[in-house]
Amino acid sequence: RSTIVMGADYYDNPKDLEQGNGIPIGIGPGCEIDNAILDKNVRIGEGVKISAFPDGLDFDEDMYSVQDGIVVIPKRTVIPPGTVIGPK
Repeated sequence: RSTIVMGADYYDNPKDLEQGNGIPIGIGPGCEIDNAILDKNVRIGEGVKISAFPDGLDFDEDMYSVQDGIVVIPKRTVIPPGTVIGPK
């Protein structure tokens, strides 16, 4: 299992940080991410935990989708600090 991070098209400026709820582009400190795809320009807050779902599971949520058990975070998504994404 692995995680794929697409990177960013630009660097933050003060206006970008304001629109991103103060969360810089990239992955914040203390995050645990397993078996996920993070598209370009995502903002992952501090302490976020993302873990894989069972194979074959597909569904959509507001901030992410699951494709064959892999969590996919779409472009420009902001994940607030402390968010937990994974099977219950």
